[in-house]
Amino acid sequence: MKPVFARVVLIALAISAGALPSSAQQTRLTDEQIASAQAEVPRLMEILELKPGMTLADVGAGFGAWTTQFSRALGPDGHVFSNEIGASQLQALRDSVAKNGLRNVTKGR
Repeated sequence: MKPVFARVVLIALAISAGALPSSAQQTRLTDEQIASAQAEVPRLMEILELKPGMTLADVGAGFGAWTTQFSRALGPDGHVFSNEIGASQLQALRDSVAKNGLRNVTKGR
């Protein structure tokens, strides 16, 4: 069994008031969040020197936009541990993982 290398990435995003719906109103990923993750994750993979097959923790994953993109970028031999404390975010994250058939994601609270 090959060793598993993990990098924990903690990224704080400052979002100006009103830029996105509040978590009380939002129940799923928005098109803007998906597009942002699609644009940002490849650059983060490069900056953080992440490679397919690595393991990553998406702490405070929100609705799962980055989790989905990291899962795809890390490939079937990689893994994403994704967590969120908000109930609606966690449910949306679980739904997104199931809908996208992501088998390399562990989601938790």
